[in-house]
Amino acid sequence: MLRRGAANLGIAASVAAFGMNEVARLTLRSPLFKLKPQNVAFWAVIPSLVIKYSYNDSVHERID
Repeated sequence: MLRRGAANLGIAASVAAFGMNEVARLTLRSPLFKLKPQNVAFWAVIPSLVIKYSYNDSVHERID
């Protein structure tokens, strides 16, 4: 149950970050926010990985 919650939270964070990146890209018109493969990968993957690893620590503490 805890892992499923982490996965759902990670997906939601990734979608939210990607959406905010798109809004910034469209409104700020900065080269930093251009839609490039590395930017898409960053905003789609990094929030999920951070949340997954933080929840894994909680799961291991709970098991111990």
